[in-house]
Amino acid sequence: MKQFVVIGLGSFGETIAKALYDLGCQVLAIDYNKDRVQAVKDEVSQALVMDVRDREAISSLPIQSSDLAVISLGDEMEVSILATLYLREMGLNNIMVKAVSEDHGKILKLIGASEIIFPEKQMAMRLAERLAYPSLLDFVTLADGFSMAELLPMESFYGKNLIQLDIRRKFNLEIVAIKHTVTEKDGSKSEKIKCIPSADYTIAHGDILLIIGEDKYIEKYRKM
Repeated sequence: MKQFVVIGLGSFGETIAKALYDLGCQVLAIDYNKDRVQAVKDEVSQALVMDVRDREAISSLPIQSSDLAVISLGDEMEVSILATLYLREMGLNNIMVKAVSEDHGKILKLIGASEIIFPEKQMAMRLAERLAYPSLLDFVTLADGFSMAELLPMESFYGKNLIQLDIRRKFNLEIVAIKHTVTEKDGSKSEKIKCIPSADYTIAHGDILLIIGEDKYIEKYRKM
């Protein structure tokens, strides 16, 4: 079972802590605010009231074996810096920290944060891309310059099978799954996923393509 530490239980930290626990992970949630800790205590493995500026207190926690720590302390830059520093001194290598500015992020990187996140900025960027390119429904970065994306088929795709479309050669993209809507006998509709679709699969209206490939080719596709 993976083990996580979440420090800071504002809306972002609380959501992360609960989601990880719901996914079967062991989660230690920490905040100095008693009400926030009380609100999550039944939805995580353990919840503690603690001021993470207290080096002795945080050093007493048995968290060296944790897979990752998430630090989300809102605008409290000094506190997030200290928490990151103390966790690194305890031997944690994977520390994800929410930053409020580029300079804050640079400082966190210098003292040992393994990943800096800007949730509002990243959400805004994803929304802007979705608005600018309606064919792009969602995407996940897999590695530098390489992603998985949900894309709507081009109008010219409908009624053609994957052999005819030859997407790998024409677009340098690989279709790994197709989502499609199925009408059940009782008239209700459900979403099905066809993984590694066969070459004779015919694209129909309502289909969503799950593809992987280099970002530059995904970008080229969605601009067509």
